[in-house]
Amino acid sequence: MPKTAGVRGADEAAGTIAPDVAAKLLMVTPEWIRRLSKDGWIPKVERGRYRVVDVVQGYIRFLKDEARRSSKTASHSRLQDVRTRKEELAVAQAERELVPLAEAMTLVDEVAGAVVARVNAIPARVTRNIEQRSLLQREVDDALAEVADRIEKLRDAYRSGDQDSAPDEESQG
Repeated sequence: MPKTAGVRGADEAAGTIAPDVAAKLLMVTPEWIRRLSKDGWIPKVERGRYRVVDVVQGYIRFLKDEARRSSKTASHSRLQDVRTRKEELAVAQAERELVPLAEAMTLVDEVAGAVVARVNAIPARVTRNIEQRSLLQREVDDALAEVADRIEKLRDAYRSGDQDSAPDEESQG
């Protein structure tokens, strides 16, 4: 038995430790040390024995690799979020919940053109009296000019992405 104690003492003197000592050193469990060894992070010197330097360096390599993986995972997650958002926007557009600004402005222009044509015809339909017709046409022109200004301001606000600067109805009248 003295020979066994001497061998063990020589191993410890040579810088080798058991899994339970390595676990205490790193503040992990002996099972975790074995797992790191099995995964190749910490090489065994012999059955159940590890060099102190190998334990510390292997654990540091493992932690650095985990940090790199976490960073890579976070980057991948952000990329996945962007892809998901892009797909959500595509679905919203397909379901006509999202309309391109140019398409919306074309619709506004077409509706406004139809309104202008109908409203401009009112004075001639209402009276044959030239003075009254002229008075009505000035009022129609003023109203249409106000509407056109409002549409232009809204168009500019939406194109710039600054809807907060868009005129509201209360400030218009």
